[in-house]
Amino acid sequence: MAYNGSVIIFFDGFLTWFFDGTDWTNIITNINLQSRSFQLMTGNSSSVMLFGGSEIDIVIYGDSWVYDNGWFPATMMDRSEAVMIFDGANPVLFSGTGVCGNIRNTNSLATVFLSDVWTFIGNTWLPIRLPYSPPARSGTTAIYNGEAMVIFGGNNDNGYLGDMWSFNGTWTQLSPPHLPSARSNAAMSYDPPNSILFGGQNTMTYLDDTWIFDGVDWTQLGTIYSPTARIHSVMKYNGTSSILFGGYNINGILNDTWTFSDNVWTLLSTATSPPPRYQSDLAYDRISTLVLFGGYGSNGSTNDIWIFDGIDWRYTIATDPPPSRYGSVMTYNGTRFILVGGSNDVFRLDDTWSLGPFGTAIISNLTDTITTVQSTNYSKQIVITIPNTFSPYTPVFSIVHGQFLNIDMNGLITTAGTLTPGSYSLTFKVKIYEQFISYTFILIVSNAASSTTVDRQLSDLRYEDRRLRHKIRRLSRRVRRLERLL
Repeated sequence: MAYNGSVIIFFDGFLTWFFDGTDWTNIITNINLQSRSFQLMTGNSSSVMLFGGSEIDIVIYGDSWVYDNGWFPATMMDRSEAVMIFDGANPVLFSGTGVCGNIRNTNSLATVFLSDVWTFIGNTWLPIRLPYSPPARSGTTAIYNGEAMVIFGGNNDNGYLGDMWSFNGTWTQLSPPHLPSARSNAAMSYDPPNSILFGGQNTMTYLDDTWIFDGVDWTQLGTIYSPTARIHSVMKYNGTSSILFGGYNINGILNDTWTFSDNVWTLLSTATSPPPRYQSDLAYDRISTLVLFGGYGSNGSTNDIWIFDGIDWRYTIATDPPPSRYGSVMTYNGTRFILVGGSNDVFRLDDTWSLGPFGTAIISNLTDTITTVQSTNYSKQIVITIPNTFSPYTPVFSIVHGQFLNIDMNGLITTAGTLTPGSYSLTFKVKIYEQFISYTFILIVSNAASSTTVDRQLSDLRYEDRRLRHKIRRLSRRVRRLERLL
């Protein structure tokens, strides 16, 4: 037990008690701490801290908690299935399933549903401790509507939840005339001026219903054609429509891409697609690019990065990305993508990563079909304008077929360079070795990207797969040797 300056607070291993000098009172707290014994407690004039303990010699806890009108993690503990939004100033994180013990296995008994709020300012996570908050949960959904974070549903020790809350510094429970049924692991996006909710799970039932919240009430959309029932899909608004990808249902792991616009679902037939996965991250840079990271696929957790430009998916090579994970959260903070937590195939995670920027990845597509002859040089000049959102701008040049020769930027022959915003005349040259074959050439000028943790710099992420380029060159040399033999 410990004294906080006004009352004695005692945690008996199951329940929290107050002693006011006259009588003991059992307090209903915001979360249910894992049962334990041999924990340590200390207090000061405003709060009480609890540390550690053990549970029937199975789990030895290494967690720290602060009691301040409720129990709150003293640090950003390992967690998965939280939610995170960008409120126009800073990323804000809420809830999830945390790990209390130093045995951090994802299936450990040492897990707890969370109701804490954290904000990421600079490179530091800071707690926002409030006396009134939603019940602890994981698997909730969240959007930011320009004024507040809005959450719906989730699950905790009491089952599936169907409540709705808003947060803009304080929590307010919302009570619209109608609400979707209780559920967890649904997908939700803010598609101005409405919030779109799809799917999820209630007991053993996967859901395929679509709901629209107009700021006043929820309305179920009676769609005939929509994605199949699923959980753990991701959905974000890309400036034009809401894009939904992947998930899991009774048929297995999914990798279909859908767009929702004007109350109509449309299945997109993309030329390429990320492998099937669920519990991945999808975030929008508020310019033109959706970035997909990680998730759980047929081979376990992954850490690949995919870019969706509104038409097709493009795989991005990362030389040193965050470790594989699923159930993490990611948002765009106006400059870079912030990634937090999740689980890998063994542990829950508490690390924070900064990714990008990836924005406006394709400045210009040059498509031209020609019939080649051996050793033909192909040259095409275009004019591109680099927007003011990038300064300086480091382009990466890539080709689909042939050997890359050079890019002529206003007379400067180079393979890459740093450009300030403005107009540039580019000449694209490719040397072709195969004879009498028609190719479609695509010039992609894309922004280089980088990845950092809070504590250390990592290598650049590039849109260009250098290993693939080396393979193309080796194959080209072999073709030339064969031609000489013939």
